[in-house]
Amino acid sequence: MRATSTNDLLEIPPLHWSCAYFTGDSKCDVVDNNLVEAFNGWIVDARCHPIISMLEEIRKMVMQRLHVKRSWVNKWKTNIAPRAQQKLEKNMELSVQCQLVWNGDGGFEVTHGENQHTVNLNTMQCTYREWKLTRIPCCHAICAMYHDSKEPQTFISEWYTKERCLASYKHVLQPVRGKKFWPKREDDPIGPPKLKVMPGRPKKKRRKDKDETVKQKYGKLSSAGFKITCSNCKQVGHRKNKCTNPGQASQSDNNARTTRSMERKFNETETIAVRPFVSNKKRQVGIGIYTDLRTGEQTLNPGLPSEQVVTRVAKRKIGASTSQYNHASKGLGLKWRGKQVVTTRQLQQQQSDQRRQSKRRTSQNPLDTQSSQTDANANN
Repeated sequence: MRATSTNDLLEIPPLHWSCAYFTGDSKCDVVDNNLVEAFNGWIVDARCHPIISMLEEIRKMVMQRLHVKRSWVNKWKTNIAPRAQQKLEKNMELSVQCQLVWNGDGGFEVTHGENQHTVNLNTMQCTYREWKLTRIPCCHAICAMYHDSKEPQTFISEWYTKERCLASYKHVLQPVRGKKFWPKREDDPIGPPKLKVMPGRPKKKRRKDKDETVKQKYGKLSSAGFKITCSNCKQVGHRKNKCTNPGQASQSDNNARTTRSMERKFNETETIAVRPFVSNKKRQVGIGIYTDLRTGEQTLNPGLPSEQVVTRVAKRKIGASTSQYNHASKGLGLKWRGKQVVTTRQLQQQQSDQRRQSKRRTSQNPLDTQSSQTDANANN
């Protein structure tokens, strides 16, 4: 990665971090700290308690774990640990691909693909060094054992046997009485530190290094790497809301957008001609199709009582309540098929004018009114 990293790493002896320099005394080829990480995750709940409560919780967990591990070891089907047996079986399958030449004693020359190694069963060594590091026979050693009619299981180190594993968990923790019966000392008791509430939620996850990879979370995709095109000036790098050249849009694009909006409104309101609103002209009546949510009846622009449109297909009384209708928004400056429409206010004005004219006529001809009343009584 960097030249300085190489110098920093070489300050540590390769015996501690390179498999090529391991001595093989540990009988294990693990070079990571997964055991520490696993234990840290195992006590994640106990770490939130004070020091004495935390130790008591860990003691109970360890006491139970020793019993669980002993029960697990007693259930082994073989005298070898399951993972060691699994690794041995995998090497036994790979030994089929090996070819050997025997020197007549304990030395074998084993060829595996393009590589060639020497195996000595008398000293239990292989130049591949896997057998020395793990004390589990590698595929080259197993090939030599099959040629010499020997069982590979007998060459596994005793540290992988059931007896050794049970010896690791033979010590048990004795139960302890409650805190009330613990022996007391004459020293001054150690009190808890002063509680200082820090802002935010306390963190429980491990602090990661700055070079450590972070898992991606599911959610909204980022726009990084995508080219953004402005719909106004057709330039790449910004959107319409941050456009600094609003006048760069072509006239054809504006006309096309206007035409599409007019067609959309035309389809929604059934042949409505849209005209720009002019403030100095008299407001025209908005037209729209409204549907009764209960009966399914359709009405043209019921609107307010003063703006209800009277048409030839009107199916409701003028002035009736319109709360049961699903009202849509009404545009400004609209005409119904290019014709002027009559509102309820205009119709009421016409009816009031007609009543006034009739009153004037009756006041001018009282005899006609009396004769009409006598005819009505006769009919009743």
